[in-house]
Amino acid sequence: MGTFEEFFETLVGRQIGDHAKPIAVLDDHGYYLPLHSLIEHSIRERFAREALREVLRFGTELEPLVDWLAAEAAAPVTADPERFLPMGPKNPSGGSAPSPST
Repeated sequence: MGTFEEFFETLVGRQIGDHAKPIAVLDDHGYYLPLHSLIEHSIRERFAREALREVLRFGTELEPLVDWLAAEAAAPVTADPERFLPMGPKNPSGGSAPSPST
């Protein structure tokens, strides 16, 4: 894993449909446990959606993570950002949401 900025850039890219790759974090000494806890906390508090768990996997052993990555990469994926975005679906009219008045 690179920097935290790169991790979250990759994660957000997956959420908004910039790419369809699964994301795995190998945590063999518990270093990323706080990151995993933060993401789980954000899901519990509805800052992120549960669908995030479908594309992000934490693990302490390499082989199961590699197997999961291979299986996920082989599965057909349709970008569906609305499943991941915490603010819910876009404006039903198809346009962007109105700007708040000042």
